[in-house]
Amino acid sequence: MSSDSESNGSMSDDEIELESETVKSAVRTSAKELSNSMGPIPEDLIECVLDTAISTDLESYSVTEAYKEVKNETSFENSSNVFRGVEADFDRSGKVTQSWIKKKNKLLKDQGKAYMAYKKVNGKWELVERPAVIMSAPCNSSKCKKSALFSCKNFTHQDRMAIFESFWKMDGRQKSIYVCELVRCTETRRQTKRRRITNKTQRNTANKTQRNTTNKIKLSNTNQTQVNTTNHAQQNTTNQKHINAVNQSQVNTTNLIQLNTANQTKLKTTNETEVNEAESDTTKQTDTLITNDVKSRRMITLFYHLKDDNGIEKRVCKKMFLSTLGLREGRVLSWLRDMRDNHGAFSLKKAKPRGKNGGKGRVTDKDRDHLYSFLKDLPKLPGFYSRPHVNKLYLEPQFKTKVDVHSLYKISCEEKERKCLSMRLFDQYLDTLNIAIYKPKKDVCDVCAAYEKKNISEEDWLRHQSLKDKAIKRKKLDEESASDMMGIYSVEQQPLIQLPRTQSGMSCQKSKLNIHNFTIYDLKSKDAYCFLWNETQGNLGANECTSVLIEFLRAEIEKGLSVIIIWSDGCAFQNKNSVLSNALLLLSNETGVVIYQKYLVAGHAQTECDFIHLAIDKKLRNQDLFTLFELVCQIEDLRPHQRYKCKILDFSFFLNFELPLKFDLFNQETGGEIIEPQNIKSLIYFDGKIGYVLDFDDDWLILSQHSFLVRIADLPKAYSQPLPLHPLKKKHLSELLPS
Repeated sequence: MSSDSESNGSMSDDEIELESETVKSAVRTSAKELSNSMGPIPEDLIECVLDTAISTDLESYSVTEAYKEVKNETSFENSSNVFRGVEADFDRSGKVTQSWIKKKNKLLKDQGKAYMAYKKVNGKWELVERPAVIMSAPCNSSKCKKSALFSCKNFTHQDRMAIFESFWKMDGRQKSIYVCELVRCTETRRQTKRRRITNKTQRNTANKTQRNTTNKIKLSNTNQTQVNTTNHAQQNTTNQKHINAVNQSQVNTTNLIQLNTANQTKLKTTNETEVNEAESDTTKQTDTLITNDVKSRRMITLFYHLKDDNGIEKRVCKKMFLSTLGLREGRVLSWLRDMRDNHGAFSLKKAKPRGKNGGKGRVTDKDRDHLYSFLKDLPKLPGFYSRPHVNKLYLEPQFKTKVDVHSLYKISCEEKERKCLSMRLFDQYLDTLNIAIYKPKKDVCDVCAAYEKKNISEEDWLRHQSLKDKAIKRKKLDEESASDMMGIYSVEQQPLIQLPRTQSGMSCQKSKLNIHNFTIYDLKSKDAYCFLWNETQGNLGANECTSVLIEFLRAEIEKGLSVIIIWSDGCAFQNKNSVLSNALLLLSNETGVVIYQKYLVAGHAQTECDFIHLAIDKKLRNQDLFTLFELVCQIEDLRPHQRYKCKILDFSFFLNFELPLKFDLFNQETGGEIIEPQNIKSLIYFDGKIGYVLDFDDDWLILSQHSFLVRIADLPKAYSQPLPLHPLKKKHLSELLPS
């Protein structure tokens, strides 16, 4: 027997099949001899060796070596020795922890290797070895070999083994996706009609009635034959006495035809009457038992495919597909059913619930969906200032504990007649959705926290809440009432960004370059502007923030604006200081534009810029960045449909706005009382005047009136050269940069 492709190509299909059967017979004979020395051999092992033998020259093929090789590959000891996925965990006594054993067995199972699992033996749970997954014998059907539709014959043993090995190197999720891509689900093109009886007892009755009817028909036919024979004999005897030998055959024939016709007519009439009566009785009994023609319950058709060396999908039969991948049909249907659940494309019949109670205590998909939608609909706030937990969402303060949220969930289940899931599943869903109850201390308002600790009166807290609500309503009103001649912006300075950003452990011990990002958001056009500079080009102070804002507003005023509204928090060095107030007053004097500067209440001052900074933090997480240009590219790609506009600044951009300082925001008195800057809710700049309010419902009060002898274009530069870096930081940066 030769294994050369040329000789095999010249053989017919019958010769190839005969050769395969010869090999199988030889291997099975050897298996019986080996069972005495090696012990009982599983059927799967025999199929694997048969598959190998079919594609190998029988003269040079050793069945014993093949069994040893396959048995070594499927043994748990060998799987344990080659397992390197997880390092062992030990408890205080030096024993391997149970969690590590479970983790190890799970990974071995996912890799298709032998693993240990619990099985009930004599009423007790014991650890037993589960063999490794092996590739079964291929499809040897004569229909597949002759069919032009299936390509089972085109896959050699080496091709199947390559597919098998690559498949079991995937993880569980990759396996399911791989199978779902290779199995096509289509609706059935034609549905056969079937007749079925609805009840087992009724089915037995109908069968018995039909048997009785058949017996009656057989008995009638027997009686008819006997009567015909008797008539033949009597008539022949009578005619032979009176008719000549020459005409005997003719007379016999004529008489026989006449007599038989008469007798058959009588007997046929009698038999038909009996048969019709029996059939009518049967029909009456079975009309209610047999249903009408019904369509097949199979709603889909599955088409199985395998990929060849060139990655081209070729259709194969179900046996070839399952044996090549080492899967069972139930696993494939389960993966396809999950795909159906996610996309709703096809209908696969789900397995019946197991157990005595029929799975009554199981959690249904509808119950899980209800819990998911309930948690999604709860009002939540992001943790803006808790940068290590930028993905965390926090429920609003009315929920103190998880029990409070679960109690509200119970009420929702009663209203919608859904099963209330346990607290354990409730906690799992909270963790999955990354929802927490308590807000981080960095995100807690100082006044609200003091009120919870009973350190301030309820009256002060209510006034604080009133100011917060008024600020939010006024901001929303400004957005809705904005006209073409009005510009509305929110501004915010992002916390420090450090470069380079790498995942190496060495970077945690090195100094990095600080990057500053001042963000301006246009509430009308929804455009976002990011102005970035590093610490060698400028510090982070009032001059830098003022220079960026004034330059931006000057460009916007040239578009024809007459009113400008700026919303921000009350951070002193950014938005509420004398340098910025003097610069805005100077800009108002030069352009004649009325400028409003409005502040949100401290602790509740989240603006659109905060969302931009949150998105930047998420984008940069787990990314390696080395230059400011790479950072700008990442920021601009955050919103593809309306890209963020970034600008890199150098030291020559910043102006010194402290020179024409005419107005000191921190030393103002009204009616003999000093005005606290933190209590100011809004400022207005017009006609060389500055007005203020301590409440959004109050009337404007004039603080001061000044005239400037200098113009913005004449202001000196804040820096004449780049700022120097510390030598140690310069050394660390050179070590972090890639060579």
